[in-house]
Amino acid sequence: MSLKIKITAKVFPSEDPERVIKALTNLFGEVNLEFGDEEVFSSSDKMEILKKVKEGIKAKQAMPAFKRILLNNKGKESTYFYLNKQAAYMGKVSLCEEEGESPLKPIKVEISSQKIDELIKELTSN
Repeated sequence: MSLKIKITAKVFPSEDPERVIKALTNLFGEVNLEFGDEEVFSSSDKMEILKKVKEGIKAKQAMPAFKRILLNNKGKESTYFYLNKQAAYMGKVSLCEEEGESPLKPIKVEISSQKIDELIKELTSN
């Protein structure tokens, strides 16, 4: 199954870039980070990168909300969801319904696959 996961976090002038990096590594492990214009991003073709996020959502019993978000944001071969950046810095998984929900902008996780429906099912299963 072809898979691409892209993780993006904005870095505002008022933020310490090291804190944003820590937020990302807390949830996604030692990912290869790239730095763009006022953002940090990473991409992967491995589902394991989302393991800690899935476990955190499951522990909070938020799987139905996660599934709803993934389905609401689904395109033909992609979907996305947002995670609260401040919570991620503390090592916690906290879903955001929309981008504007978090004052410092959330972490955006975009998932692309030719089999997006199967992928959503796998991500949201117990």
